[in-house]
Amino acid sequence: MAAKRGGRRIAALEEICALKGKRRMDIIKCAFAIMVVVLIIAGKPLLETMGIIPEGSMVASAAMFLSAVVLAVFAGSASTDFAKSGRRIEELCAKHAITKDDVRAYERL
Repeated sequence: MAAKRGGRRIAALEEICALKGKRRMDIIKCAFAIMVVVLIIAGKPLLETMGIIPEGSMVASAAMFLSAVVLAVFAGSASTDFAKSGRRIEELCAKHAITKDDVRAYERL
């Protein structure tokens, strides 16, 4: 019986480690999307000033708007996945009585 519990605990620790990696990727995705939106917002006036795109161009404004919407959806889905992973980690820790120290010790192995 104890071996069965130990196996479940190890499986939970493995899942926690995988979820922590997934959370890191979700943070990177959010940061990337925000960075690109900032570059687009800052880049449009710069390109207009340099004369590369005409000022007040409806096509450039529409492209900027659509790219901002797409990136907002991308960042939103990544942040939702981040929150889901966090809740799952908390659930596994509570169910199997796993502490942060247990996770750190398992990650070192």
